[in-house]
Amino acid sequence: MKIIGVIFVTVAVAAFLGVLFIYSGSYNIGADAHHWPLTNQLIGVLRDRSIARHGGELTVPALDDSTKVLKGAGQYAAMCVGCHLAPGVKDSELTPGLYPMPPNLSRTRIDPKVAF
Repeated sequence: MKIIGVIFVTVAVAAFLGVLFIYSGSYNIGADAHHWPLTNQLIGVLRDRSIARHGGELTVPALDDSTKVLKGAGQYAAMCVGCHLAPGVKDSELTPGLYPMPPNLSRTRIDPKVAF
């Protein structure tokens, strides 16, 4: 029974220290800061699980509708090119400072449902 108590206290102290660390704000989570491997892994799992849970019911719009494609291209030009670039765009003011470097979506194939 004594070992169970020691394990419980150890876990409680570790949890308390973890919460204290998170609330201290001392870890730089900025997009221009290199992260610990564990942090990268946690962010990736959080992103993927969030997309799976909240994006599962989404329906990809018809990509053969030229009006929607044109509207999407305009939205991409306005909101995405700064980080994800576009055909013929080699760099932007933002991309060198971002970590991890966002993929160049004009050169990377992503499943439309995942992207949407």
